[in-house]
Amino acid sequence: MAMNLVKRAWQRVHKPRVIAATYAALYLTLAWGGTASLIDPPSTIEGTLGEAAMTILALLLVLAGVTGAPSALIGAWWLERIAVMSVAFSAGLYGTVVFVRQLADSGNRQLQLSFIAAVLLMQLVRWHRIKDRPYDPGRIETTESS
Repeated sequence: MAMNLVKRAWQRVHKPRVIAATYAALYLTLAWGGTASLIDPPSTIEGTLGEAAMTILALLLVLAGVTGAPSALIGAWWLERIAVMSVAFSAGLYGTVVFVRQLADSGNRQLQLSFIAAVLLMQLVRWHRIKDRPYDPGRIETTESS
């Protein structure tokens, strides 16, 4: 019974399913980080960024998770664009803080910057894929197969 339910749910995920499920997991992971930062903001970033900006960054990540996970699973690109922009803006904000700290403080933050830059580049790739259509063209089945 439970396996039947899991199998039916998996069949409803839009193809390629592994890509859709991976993006959903990515968005949920970012929402988890955003939620954790709302509850207990990281002190090193909060001090540099300011409480209001840290809250905005965290809320953008939560928004990305709430909109991105379901939209990735069903192929609703119009909604996933909100998630892509939210991740990109929060990564840009975070990257700016890390870059400024790299210039102003002692220590090496280039590893952090490389990860943040990678996230931004991956969002650029995703944006390019989903920017022109409201839905994945392969998502809508014809009435004959329904």
